[in-house]
Amino acid sequence: MYSTNQEYRNIRQIRIFLKNKGYYNAIIKAEKNNKTKKKAIVKYTITTNTPYRLNSIDVFCKDTAIYNLVKDNREKSLIKEGGRIDIENLEKERSKITSYLRNNGYYKFAKEYIFYSIDSTHANFKADLTINIKQVKNINGTKTNHTKYKINNIFIYPDYNPKKALSQKDKYFSKFDTLPYSQDSSYQIITKKEPYINPKVLIKGISIYEDSLYQISHIKESYKYLSSLKIIKIANIEFTEIVPDTTNNNEPILLDCNIKLTQNMRQAYTVELEGTNTSGNIGMAGSMTYSHLNIFRNAEVFDFNIKGSLERQGNVNNSYDISDLSNIGFFNSRELGVDFSFIFPRMLAPSKFKKMIKRYNPKTSLSTNFNYLVRPDYTRTVAGINFGYKWNSADHIKHIFKPILLDLVKMKNPTPEFIDYIYRLNLFESYEDHLIFGTAYSIIINKQLQDNKKVFTYLRINGKAAGNTLAGVMLLTNIEKQNESYKIGGNTFAQFVKADIDFRIYKKLKRENDKLVFRTFGGLILPYGNLAIAPFGEKYFSGGANGIRAWQVRSLGPGSYILPVNTGIYPNQTADIKLEANFEYRMKLFWMLEGAFFIDAGNIWATNSHNNIEGSLFEINDFYKEIAIGTGVGFRFDFDFFIIRFDFGLKLKDPALEVDKRWIRANRPFNSDDWTFNIGIGYPF
Repeated sequence: MYSTNQEYRNIRQIRIFLKNKGYYNAIIKAEKNNKTKKKAIVKYTITTNTPYRLNSIDVFCKDTAIYNLVKDNREKSLIKEGGRIDIENLEKERSKITSYLRNNGYYKFAKEYIFYSIDSTHANFKADLTINIKQVKNINGTKTNHTKYKINNIFIYPDYNPKKALSQKDKYFSKFDTLPYSQDSSYQIITKKEPYINPKVLIKGISIYEDSLYQISHIKESYKYLSSLKIIKIANIEFTEIVPDTTNNNEPILLDCNIKLTQNMRQAYTVELEGTNTSGNIGMAGSMTYSHLNIFRNAEVFDFNIKGSLERQGNVNNSYDISDLSNIGFFNSRELGVDFSFIFPRMLAPSKFKKMIKRYNPKTSLSTNFNYLVRPDYTRTVAGINFGYKWNSADHIKHIFKPILLDLVKMKNPTPEFIDYIYRLNLFESYEDHLIFGTAYSIIINKQLQDNKKVFTYLRINGKAAGNTLAGVMLLTNIEKQNESYKIGGNTFAQFVKADIDFRIYKKLKRENDKLVFRTFGGLILPYGNLAIAPFGEKYFSGGANGIRAWQVRSLGPGSYILPVNTGIYPNQTADIKLEANFEYRMKLFWMLEGAFFIDAGNIWATNSHNNIEGSLFEINDFYKEIAIGTGVGFRFDFDFFIIRFDFGLKLKDPALEVDKRWIRANRPFNSDDWTFNIGIGYPF
């Protein structure tokens, strides 16, 4: 309902906003237009006029030490002479000055001690700004200078129990012993027994030092390091003020630092059993995972996983017959996988690289895996080793560098029918025995966790190269090729470069929990040299719950390729190039139910004619004609700790159809083959 009071309130709010931006003489007029008896349109006309700008900026503070610090740091100020008066920038400057002073020993300084005086009586819309910093009141109520604080003793409680400390109070702390850290006496370990976590690991990332001035940045760095150790559940850094000697007011007040660490459970295991149905192939699977968060007492994380599955699956002739040696009752397909990994909270590298430790807190990862797969048509084994590093160069920037990647893939006992099938589809080199030895690097820029942002982004760039070192060694040692390829232990090693980029934009809408999500993905792998076709596991695929959802996983492309009907096996199309774009509107419905509307577009293509699948080659002038487009709706159940997703995709444009018939609805009615149903865990992107 229209109200004159509401109109006046709006004018007042607009005027307040403009004043906060420096427009003190803005003129705001409201004009009401009665369109109908029930509706009115109010038009607000704003004339901002000339804004007030800063003529001079000065600092007033009776505390000489603080005055000099703030004055010397004015070059980095957010407010500049000649700039428009902006209340938001002034508030940011208060916070900036506060952080700067707290990084210079002023433990108790707060931004409430800072206020501004503005003299706008000058002509030409100029104003003089004074940054006022108040003194602190002592116990007698008289004003005095702010006091600096210095770190005295540092006590570390490696296995602190907050519940017992709260209930038992002094009795709880009386049970502890003090163990001076042998390598640095400034740190004292407070424990009831020998600490289970090696103190060296804890102290390595603590940036608080005895006899140093209090610095808030050091506290934040210490929190960041301690919270990165999985064995640490809660880290709490507290300070106790030592009563100062009143005879010397110029000396900093001493602070005892208490670092109280609550540990997570050191060991855990999970067991999972499930039934499976992959395109009509019925089966069951199970896995067991064991984790230890401090296996060598240096906060190393050890994960061990063993999984197995049984499935009844047809061969390329759509038959379920297979030798008795491979049969397990009803099931004729089985898989067994074992993998384990170590994560070390430090960089395992030559000493000259370890300078990154304090600044970036890198971690070292080492993992191995082995997979044994028996299918009606073949048996395959995959073994691999990965060694690399992870670190954060900023709160939202993560780096992953893997200097050593090793994978060995071997196929045994292929049936003649399967050999004929992969030859017909030019997939033989993708399935043959091969070795991958390479290096990979990824950078992830994720701004999703930044507070109060309506628009935030996610970017991941991956790069990988394999086989070049081995090829160089072969050339230098004059080893001869076998069947036009170098081999190691009878295995051809792959040689390729690979790069892809995943970019996303998330936009929050006015309606709570609603958002728009845009995603683009581009990837390219170029095989060359020792292996003309990229290994099967390195290629790209499309379709499925996290891709173009109107197609089943791996059933789209490459290019305009048409999958032969009645092939007898599940679609498994892969290629060397992938382009994909997704749009999704996510909305909150009710209770734990969320809805989504989406549009997906993209395809995969081959890079060279060696991959001689009809219609698969990427052509710069024609590839856009082979872009698949799908749409659909989804429903998601948010259980807080995980999300179950159901997406119904509908094909709009199918590149496997004739060129002039690819827009389905323009040529025929939709049928059941145009719909695809996907189930996923979590959001697709």
